Amino acid sequence: MTYRTLSKQIEEYAAIPRVSGYEEAVVQRFSKDLGRYCDTVQVDRIGNVIGTIRGTDERAPSLMIFAHLDTIGFIIRYLHPDGFLSVERMGGVPEKLVQGTPVLVGDENGGWHPGVIGARSYHTMTEADKAKADSLASLSIDIGATSEKELHKLGIEVGCPVSYYPVFFELENNRICGTYLDDALGLVQM
Repeated sequence: MTYRTLSKQIEEYAAIPRVSGYEEAVVQRFSKDLGRYCDTVQVDRIGNVIGTIRGTDERAPSLMIFAHLDTIGFIIRYLHPDGFLSVERMGGVPEKLVQGTPVLVGDENGGWHPGVIGARSYHTMTEADKAKADSLASLSIDIGATSEKELHKLGIEVGCPVSYYPVFFELENNRICGTYLDDALGLVQM
């Protein structure tokens, strides 16, 4: 497999939103891809994808290779009357890195809506505020909605997932940078 082919496959996996509990799209993609190499592929009731290659020697030991499909992200905890969203973290989300971060907000129909985690204007902050990160509880996500009613119309409800907006780019010397690369690298087939 060439670097370019591998890089493209990693980019495709990195682009699939898959916050814990909302991995259906990546389960489908990974099952299909794994099926090219395995005798059987099955998905159990909690979303584990299990590919089996039958050996020819029944006495030979079994080997298991595993990777996780899910990623860290957020879950909506409150819909504001003005159309903004408050979230709670799912996994190890560092508060100091979320202000101004682009995100994808999931809806109940499986769609995704671009948004951004708002940050207070720099010129309105005190010097002490400029030196620290705002708490996640004090931040809101803006998808451009103007009311809670509009959020409901879009299928965005409390409990819907929020994922970091997928990012992927190539660096010099055949290196890559992107969102959730630890997961994507564990899913590619070479």
